[in-house]
Amino acid sequence: MAGQNTPAQVAWNKLEDATGQRNWERLKEAWRDFVPSIRPGQPPTVSLSSYLEASEVIIPAEIPKGYLQFTGPREAVPEIVLSEAFYWLHKAIHVLGAAESDIDRGRPTWSLSSAYQSGFFAGRAVLGMLGMTTGERRKISFAADICLNTQGMSARKVADLGGAILQNINYRTIGGLMDHYQVWRLVQKALSMTTFPSLPGELTTFIRQLDPADITRQRHKLHYVVDYWVEADMHEFTFPEAFKTLPTTGRDRNMFSVDVPYFSLAVATVLMQIALRLFQDLSLASNAFKPHYEALVACINQTRHPVYTTLLMGCMV
Repeated sequence: MAGQNTPAQVAWNKLEDATGQRNWERLKEAWRDFVPSIRPGQPPTVSLSSYLEASEVIIPAEIPKGYLQFTGPREAVPEIVLSEAFYWLHKAIHVLGAAESDIDRGRPTWSLSSAYQSGFFAGRAVLGMLGMTTGERRKISFAADICLNTQGMSARKVADLGGAILQNINYRTIGGLMDHYQVWRLVQKALSMTTFPSLPGELTTFIRQLDPADITRQRHKLHYVVDYWVEADMHEFTFPEAFKTLPTTGRDRNMFSVDVPYFSLAVATVLMQIALRLFQDLSLASNAFKPHYEALVACINQTRHPVYTTLLMGCMV
């Protein structure tokens, strides 16, 4: 992000750095008390944005430009955060299927646009399952963080403090709207600050160390640069094998070069693997999550996902 020392960037750095350490095992246990009451596969009845609109009491009367943090009562916020995460994941899996259909039908270039959006939705799902989300009120974005900072704490200490989910929710803002770049930074920060005993580190390392500008590059150029097109499929169908197999170019942060033509698909599928593995972990932590798990698994089949069925199902068993 340009302007490293501008007031806006200083405010953003403070917001990002306020993200505390979290442990997935402790958080997973805490989520068992906040199973969404929505029907599996359905959108949340209340979003963070609508909650903030209806909760005048928790919002300071004046929101200046610059970093601001305040707290509000827990109420239904954890359930809202997890409900949003589940629905973001359903949207992500659906849109990835749209990208796969384009690949399967010989239109690989436009699959990259859908892939970017799928990856963004999957990132939002990961962010929610890690205890954070964003909402808007009166053209100002707020990041809600429901997690106890567990740095240096034993499991007993976390339990003594009432669990990994706070009694009072932290809200943070920079006094304006967040853009995609900033949401991507929150996803990366949450991944960086979370301990995952069982999640493959290679996946999280790749996402954490990307420049968000590289994540958005293909989508932006497809939408706004008139002469940008990736494959020779404008007038004829093409079926490049790499769009199906997504060959890696290295390990960890170099798992996929930003120069490969299928880069947006690579990002989307890595984020989808992270999201699905976290989602499966939740379903194993409590039978109450099983209906949500089963509704998602039912969407993963050869008809809806003609290219990546095996990859996706590999995260769900």
